[in-house]
Amino acid sequence: KNCVRSYDLLCRFGGDEFIAVLKNVSRTAEIENRARIITSCIAASRTIQGVAVNITCSVGVAVYPTDGASAASLIQHADLAMYESKRTGRNSLYFFNMSMRNEADRYIELSSAIKQALSRNEFEVYYQPIYCARTERFTRCEALCRWPQADGSMISPAEFIPVAEQSGLICDLGNWVVEQAMR
Repeated sequence: KNCVRSYDLLCRFGGDEFIAVLKNVSRTAEIENRARIITSCIAASRTIQGVAVNITCSVGVAVYPTDGASAASLIQHADLAMYESKRTGRNSLYFFNMSMRNEADRYIELSSAIKQALSRNEFEVYYQPIYCARTERFTRCEALCRWPQADGSMISPAEFIPVAEQSGLICDLGNWVVEQAMR
C-alpha cells in the first residue's frame, strides 16, 4: 500500500498474485517507473522472526484499451505477461503483446491435439540408425517420434515435445513410443 498512490487500486487476486490498477498513467516509461517503485518496495529485505527474507516480484502489464477493453481480458493478458516474466528468470517486468496470446492459444490447441493423437495412434516412430565411427558398423537405432498430418506435413518435434512436457503428456507419449518400438 505504501508503494501506490492514493487513487490507484491494489488488491490481492489470489495466492501470491496481486493486481495494481494504475490510474492516469499513459506512457510506457511512466508504467515502468511505477512498476519499479512497487517492485523495489517488495524487494526490500525484511527480517521475519530473526530470519532475513528476500522477496522477488514478477510483473505482467496490460494497458487499457490497447491490450483489452474489459477487466477480464486485461487481467488475462497481464497474467500472460507475468508468466513470461517468470519464465525468463523472474524479478522482471513484461508488457503484454499479442504473440503471448497467440502462443497461449497454440499451447492449448497443441496439448488438446496431442491427447487426441495419442488416443488415435496418429504418431509414428522413425528409427535412426547409429553407427560406430571406429568400426563403421551399425550398432543400434534410436526411436524418434513423428507426428504426420492429414495434408502430408509434419508437426515438428521441436514444437510438440515441449508442449507435451509442459502439459504432463510426455510420459504418455514416451510410453507410446516405447510400446511401438518394442513391437
